[in-house]
Amino acid sequence: MKRFAAFATLLLAGCIPQHEAADPPALASAVPQPGGRCAAMVGRDFGPGIAITDASMVAAAAPGTVQNGPARLASGLPAYCSVKGVIDQRTGAGGKTYGIRFNLALPYDWSGRFLLMGGGGLNGSVALPIGPVAAGAVPALARGFAVVSHDSGHEGAVFDDSFSKDQRAALDFAETSVHTVTLAAKAITAAYYGQPIAHSYMSGCSTGGREGMLAIERYPELFDGVVIGAPAMMTGNSNLALAKLAVDLNQAAPRDKDGLPIVSQIFSATDRQTILKGMLDQCDSLDGLADGMIENVAQCRFQPKKLVCAKGQTSNCLSASQADALDKAFQPPRDAAVNALYAPYAYDSGDVATGVGQYLIGRVVAGGDADLCACGSDQRRRRCRS
Repeated sequence: MKRFAAFATLLLAGCIPQHEAADPPALASAVPQPGGRCAAMVGRDFGPGIAITDASMVAAAAPGTVQNGPARLASGLPAYCSVKGVIDQRTGAGGKTYGIRFNLALPYDWSGRFLLMGGGGLNGSVALPIGPVAAGAVPALARGFAVVSHDSGHEGAVFDDSFSKDQRAALDFAETSVHTVTLAAKAITAAYYGQPIAHSYMSGCSTGGREGMLAIERYPELFDGVVIGAPAMMTGNSNLALAKLAVDLNQAAPRDKDGLPIVSQIFSATDRQTILKGMLDQCDSLDGLADGMIENVAQCRFQPKKLVCAKGQTSNCLSASQADALDKAFQPPRDAAVNALYAPYAYDSGDVATGVGQYLIGRVVAGGDADLCACGSDQRRRRCRS
């Protein structure tokens, strides 16, 4: 069994590709491209159910010209052969066409390595196959990896769950598409380069992290290493935990004229720095080194109440309601028997971050009920249960 060389767990907010300083490798644009060999992949037979629908060369892209989510890639991309196809296309539930669509990027200057990209949300689309997760400023394709992405067996918007009516599509989304696409893409890669793959990897965040978690247990022979970020396991429970966190924080928010929480004012920028300093003071050195990072997260027992303003103090402290809300927010949701329904949130220096992915903020829920399930009346409890 292959040894797993890489296994990383990232923060929920860390699904957005991080940008690190790195010198991108030289692009392959100056090298004559094997356009004929690429186009010829359309006529190749890679086994039952695998249909190559398009194979064409993609020109090298200069740094800063490729859009990757909200940002542009700093590294640019090398020229590559884009092989698109579909596996096991069929007509399924409701007369809808199903099949696992994929896009495999085969760089001219190949490093001998292969990467499967994990999906996101409920999948349903084929992402640009570049391998951005946990790759810093230089994605896997720019590092010479052959990279494949796929839609996990159905087409639809990121949170469109209508495919679940089709049993095969539901199973492909659950986990089998990872195995199916990897085997097909590996065969195509080896055929294109005329030599075996040296090392195979997978990386993904959220749904892609869940796919990676399942892959290492069910198909351990597929990859030499898997990078897993914020795996979306037990999403019903995790969404409940997110809602509870927001509701708890709502209790410390000032209210507008309609009595709704002004969530942007729960913690000011100064408050967040006070929280960060408090976390570091209480937990930074638990790993043996005070370096501005909380590495021993499991042993961190941060107590927000220690940051409450003393009598007469007006700065570098929190109000009692802010500290209480913060303490409750990081605790897990519990059932009637006080059993935890999800893991508690971990205290670390990233908790005070703002922008996309931040979660140290309240929320106004549909219907304007700022208290959601954190409410006292029987009427509201019945509504929460429903």
